[in-house]
Amino acid sequence: MNYKWSIFVVRYPIAGSKIILKSFLTGSVVMLTKSLVATIDKWLKGDKQTVVVDQKIRSVLLGENGFIVPVEKNEFSEYRNSFLDTRNNHAQLFSLYFLPTMRCQLRCSYCFENGVKRMGRMSESVLSQSLEWITQYLKTNQEVKSFRCILFGGEPLLEKELVTDALSRISSVVKTAGVQFWTEILTNGDLLDSHIASVLSKHDCRKVQITLDGPKEIHDTRRKGCGGYAQVLI
Repeated sequence: MNYKWSIFVVRYPIAGSKIILKSFLTGSVVMLTKSLVATIDKWLKGDKQTVVVDQKIRSVLLGENGFIVPVEKNEFSEYRNSFLDTRNNHAQLFSLYFLPTMRCQLRCSYCFENGVKRMGRMSESVLSQSLEWITQYLKTNQEVKSFRCILFGGEPLLEKELVTDALSRISSVVKTAGVQFWTEILTNGDLLDSHIASVLSKHDCRKVQITLDGPKEIHDTRRKGCGGYAQVLI
């Protein structure tokens, strides 16, 4: 049988004579020498009479690791069909990105939201409509077993009262439907305190991502407050 590199495999050359291969489909990672990768390249191109790849190496690259696949395999089509089938029929996890505001107290020059209209806080009307939508969605999609609410922005902690109220109400709707509920947050960390930490803990917070720009001296030169001062976060 003839094989090819999977379209989901990326190569990362590292110092010395090594290459790291990562499959973004299976999540598998392997480190090989550059000379071995070159040998595998020749073998995959059909030079099987003069090039031999050890059976142990082939077993690592094939199978569930998914580094190499049969040449006739249409990976893109299979992935697309699998994605659509999971999304439409078997999605047990629902992820909601909750944006209480697009405002931010920092003015980082590289922010991808620069130029975006910085709205005020989410209105009660929008929150109520969202709760109604979630209620109906969970009724008609009973394959959903877990509900993840990710606080995002802007800087979500500029609206702590709204976040506290919304998490309580969303959690109530989700748990009433018999679905597991947990939270995550993406924040610059400037407004993170013990109160909001206790709120997040109450709602089973599993991930806190704080955006930092390296060591303190670099971080403080890049992250300026609205008044032009540096934010000392670390």
